Amino acid sequence: MRSAPPVLHDVAPAQWRDMNSHMNIAYYTILITRFLDMLTEWGDFGAAYREASGASLFIAEMRTLYRRSFARANTCM
Repeated sequence: MRSAPPVLHDVAPAQWRDMNSHMNIAYYTILITRFLDMLTEWGDFGAAYREASGASLFIAEMRTLYRRSFARANTCM
């Protein structure tokens, strides 16, 4: 039985935030990429899959929807 899906626990460093203490769009992309790396390993589509099959995953398009801001005091989970 597979373990529970991964959860990214991270805090946005001060240099990722603008003068209003909100995170810049580029850093949202970094957090999403970190999580997707974890998810592909969990789902057996990571390095071992790439070595065995010669194939990998690629994101061709990504859309960002702001439901709420990720401010200085927030921890990403």
